[in-house]
Amino acid sequence: MSVSVPDGPQFKILKLDVPWNELISQLTFGAYGPILDVHLPSTSNINFWQPMIVRKLGFLTADREHRRFLQYAEFIRHTEDAAWDKRGIWARSKLDVQRDLANAIAMSEKDGATMSFGENQHDVLIQIRDRLARLETAVKGLEELLLKDPGDDERLYQKFLEDNPLLIDIYGEVIPRPRLVYPRDTSPLGKTYIEPDFIVRRPGNRYRLIEIERPSKKMATKAGQARAETTQASFQISEFKDFIKEHHDVIKDRFPGIHRATTSTIIISRATEESFGGRSNIRRQLLLLESQLGVEELLTYDDLLSQAKVALQQLAGITPDVS
Repeated sequence: MSVSVPDGPQFKILKLDVPWNELISQLTFGAYGPILDVHLPSTSNINFWQPMIVRKLGFLTADREHRRFLQYAEFIRHTEDAAWDKRGIWARSKLDVQRDLANAIAMSEKDGATMSFGENQHDVLIQIRDRLARLETAVKGLEELLLKDPGDDERLYQKFLEDNPLLIDIYGEVIPRPRLVYPRDTSPLGKTYIEPDFIVRRPGNRYRLIEIERPSKKMATKAGQARAETTQASFQISEFKDFIKEHHDVIKDRFPGIHRATTSTIIISRATEESFGGRSNIRRQLLLLESQLGVEELLTYDDLLSQAKVALQQLAGITPDVS
């Protein structure tokens, strides 16, 4: 039986008269079962909606003539009506989203395959707790730094964010100061290389270019236009985008797909009326400046701190007691 979702994927549903363990063994060419003891549940007397999951893992026969790659597979024993009752959709959806979000966060700094063992699916949640602790420490550290230091030394904040990349992005791989080297005599400004402050690589080869400036720099003039410090950062973003467009072949192995899906962020200033030319409606002024500068996101250091606190709450919400 096939089921199609409008403008979405097609699902093929098969009913096979094969024991569950044997079917999984065949799918994995005997890896699950005879070779790897992953503790497949022997009965259906296990929790609902708690599958064993394989991500990005390939299997092949001993003679290497046959192979199968599982981008994503769930193994679950439940076939009884209670497990598929429509009244449980909300609960199952919540658990699935929580699980997949936790995996995305836990694996954001890693690459490769994963698979779960037995009924205990808490390995990802344990990794999340580690990130939760690190993010909490980083949030406290940024709060203290903003209180103690006026932000005249950009290098101090660059170093702090390099040491605490979760403040930049909790879902992606944060790469500080990657050097992008021009092919000889191709820079429009005569440079040999450029260095974004950060490039963030997210799942699916989606990227963010991030340029930071000092917290002490002002954002806007009394007339409401971006000050020179802010336009300087936006020009640097333009340089990076021009390099990606013109010289993608130079960095395609290091940053595959960066020419297709790249956004930009500038982090600068504090969220004060003084920094915005005496205006109190800072959020609206930021939107105007984003449009003027041609960047997707313009953040103050207060915004950065606020976003990190929200992420901290979200992480805390997906880490139940796993003891």
